[in-house]
Amino acid sequence: MYQNPDPYPSFQDLDIQVASGCSGAGKMAPKTDEKSIEVRDSIEAKGTNDEDVDMEDAENQMDVDADADADADAEGEEDADGEPDDAAPSRSSKGPRDLVQVIENTSNYLCNYTEDGEEIAAGFQRLPNKRLLPDYFDVISEPIAFSTIRGKCVRKGYANFAEFVRDVALIFHNAQVYNRPSAPIFQYAVRLREVFKEKLQELIADGTVAAGEAELPDFGELPPVEDSPPPEAEDEEDIDEDEEDDEDDEDDDDSDDEDGHRRRRSRRGRPSSGRKDADDEDGHKKRGRPPKVFTPMEARINAVLKGLRKFKNDDGSLRIVPFEKLPDKLVHKDYYATIKNPIALDMIKKKAKRKKYRSVDEVMIDVDLMFKNALEYNEEGSEIYEDAQELQKQAHILAEQEKAKSDEAFRDDDGKLPLAEVQYDGETWKVGDWVHINNLNDLTKPIVAQIYRLWQDESGQKWLNACWYYRPEQTVHRFEKHFFENEVVKTGQYRDHRVEEIKDRCFVMFITRYHKGRPRGFPRDKDVYVCEARYNEEKYKFNKIKTWTSCVPDEVREKDYEMDLFDPPHKVRKVPSPIKHLLQSDAKETDPLPKPTWGSPNAPPIIGAVHRRPREANQMPNAMAYDHHRMAPTPAAMTPQLEVYTLPDGLDASIPPEVRDQFQRDDQGRVLFFTAPPLNRPHPGVSQEHAGLGHSVAYLADKKKRHAEREKKRKEKEDSREQAQRKKVAYLRTRREEEEQKLYAAAGNAIGDWLAIHMAETDRLKEELTPFKAERDAWLKEKKGVIENGKAL
Repeated sequence: MYQNPDPYPSFQDLDIQVASGCSGAGKMAPKTDEKSIEVRDSIEAKGTNDEDVDMEDAENQMDVDADADADADAEGEEDADGEPDDAAPSRSSKGPRDLVQVIENTSNYLCNYTEDGEEIAAGFQRLPNKRLLPDYFDVISEPIAFSTIRGKCVRKGYANFAEFVRDVALIFHNAQVYNRPSAPIFQYAVRLREVFKEKLQELIADGTVAAGEAELPDFGELPPVEDSPPPEAEDEEDIDEDEEDDEDDEDDDDSDDEDGHRRRRSRRGRPSSGRKDADDEDGHKKRGRPPKVFTPMEARINAVLKGLRKFKNDDGSLRIVPFEKLPDKLVHKDYYATIKNPIALDMIKKKAKRKKYRSVDEVMIDVDLMFKNALEYNEEGSEIYEDAQELQKQAHILAEQEKAKSDEAFRDDDGKLPLAEVQYDGETWKVGDWVHINNLNDLTKPIVAQIYRLWQDESGQKWLNACWYYRPEQTVHRFEKHFFENEVVKTGQYRDHRVEEIKDRCFVMFITRYHKGRPRGFPRDKDVYVCEARYNEEKYKFNKIKTWTSCVPDEVREKDYEMDLFDPPHKVRKVPSPIKHLLQSDAKETDPLPKPTWGSPNAPPIIGAVHRRPREANQMPNAMAYDHHRMAPTPAAMTPQLEVYTLPDGLDASIPPEVRDQFQRDDQGRVLFFTAPPLNRPHPGVSQEHAGLGHSVAYLADKKKRHAEREKKRKEKEDSREQAQRKKVAYLRTRREEEEQKLYAAAGNAIGDWLAIHMAETDRLKEELTPFKAERDAWLKEKKGVIENGKAL
């Protein structure tokens, strides 16, 4: 829902409230010779129309799908077909002829761009009909379509290439402003924008245009909207981005107020991604972002930035608030004329989140620059000037305190010590690496995953948290769905694994780059997968990924990899579902969604499932192409038609073997079909010239008898062979038993002989000890007598 239908309101229509307080990074009080002016840290713009604009999904969500009587384009000089009228005036060209040719070639490339046989730019050719979508022209302040661009090319209305780039970017921006993210036209706009950026890079590389002319303009953020009903259509990519924003909000709002309360921004009214469904009793679905663990260095930087929110003015307001964002370039142009390196706290936090800082000293360089800018721009003695001085001093105190702490002090409540990398199996593993993890449900299909976190527990065991990517056969989908070869889909599963569970390396590429080449230097024996969509395990839905960077860890979002390009690029084709055969023969569109088969709780499903339920709104089949105004062909001689034919391989393979065996087949086993029934001949199945040939009854009877005798002899021979084998087995068993008995007897005799010798030696020893025993007894007797005599005395 839009708060203001016009995304670019003029300042004359705004009620701008100006109050005290300003910043060097956010909102400023410039130095002047007169009394300094302090501008409040926020400028509240109120549109003249406070009524919300409810956005309904247009039919097919085509913001440019107009019929033949559509109104003229924004230029007001083009007809319904998007081409200029003959009487339209023409301006003189401001650029060379080759500029027009480059613009036309680029425009034609975008208009003819296809994916899976579908021209995704078809919906952007004309402006919508005002009678069908009147609110479109209320919401969009600058309507434009490719027909507008073609008209400007004819009139030579482009002075430079940058103007053309702006118009094309505006087409896609308008589509995203008017339509909801769940609409197909929104997805096409995002995809075409990426295609346009790739095309611009090609033009820059071959020197056709300069880099400065190929920069896409920034039209500002898209206005907030509510997702289209039903609520389950919400894009998981937006959910992940919202979760990241929520994390940032929690950090920003985690101020230590005196009353102990924590202020938080309101979140979107959606269920928590970590909550399980009511019917998810087995606990396999574990969604959400990976655990927040910081390395000791990251924790020190985070503590410094959060610590700046503890300091307040006398009125209780936070000193850091004016420094959180840079001022508006349109309102404070003089700030950017004075400050050559503007920076704000939100920019520092973003760099910290992207792991750009390698030490506390590096982040302090940017913090000092932020406060230095405030001191340079604002009047000495102003509140913002004093805030900058105090916060800069406190920031250095916080930095020294954090640097004095040992790494062990940054273990979390669970005893986790985050790691930047781990060594295992002779290799170094880092966040962002693609890995194969042992799959306990199917050892032949390891889990495709990307490392998000690394840490060590108190016992010294090293762990990783990885995002799983499912293979097609591990998902639930419609039986007609096709997948790319080696395709995987991103899930919301972020699971913990021991480092020892890593099997080897792999790589996952986005669909836009997969067909162009392989990562440079990546071993040829390692698997490379392609990814195009996210997979929602709770609703069993696939959503195409709009931006690949939102799917990878922060640490590698701005890191690119070089490629060994294919020459020419490979053609990527889709193949039927690998589990299409699992569809039940009595499946109906009204059946409930099937569920995958789970095994080990820390592994993907053993096997997914297929169904025949109706397609989703964003899964309609490709539109059929028709030839209009086709002339009737000139009658000609009829070519004789084939009398026999076979079905396509896919349909032929679906014929059951028991049915196939009852029909004629070609040399490849395919069932033959005929265009007409067989002729009624007196001898069915036999040609006329061979009708009289055949065997006599006596021969056929004798042949049957010979076959019976041959079968009898074969059976007798097999019985004789089996009997001989049984005799041989019995003989070997008897012989083995006899040998065992001999061994037992020999062992018994040996033990008996040893015992006899032992007893004899014992008796001989006793005889030898008999004299000594007599002497001992005499000595004991004598000793006893002496003792008794002693007592008597």
